[in-house]
Amino acid sequence: MPDTLPTEPQTPNGLPHCLREVSDIAGLDAVMKLALEIGGSRYTIPSKFEGSKLEKIVGSEAAEKITGEMFGAEFNVPLANKHLVHWLRGRGWSQQKISIRLRLSRRNVQNILAGKTDPFPTENEAA
Repeated sequence: MPDTLPTEPQTPNGLPHCLREVSDIAGLDAVMKLALEIGGSRYTIPSKFEGSKLEKIVGSEAAEKITGEMFGAEFNVPLANKHLVHWLRGRGWSQQKISIRLRLSRRNVQNILAGKTDPFPTENEAA
């Protein structure tokens, strides 16, 4: 495992490369929780998950998987706002609550949800 993960634009599923790798290891919920809590910052995966910031954010099971595969890796966690809008809405959050949490205008949230900027293209659309 390299010390630093590449920060490539987008992978076929719509997630930035570094988030896709974490998602493959621990699932979409874990990666969205990371983006929600520390998006926009640089983060180093700890060698031990117990008591770590990572464990507090994604939970013990996901943190154990991530540290097991990626400990020591350092990467920039993107804001991923478009992804987060869809993820939070899918969990029952209102447009108002999403706009406040992500510091986006309500109109921007509405545009994202209307499909004008879909971050999760289907396999057919990504091809």
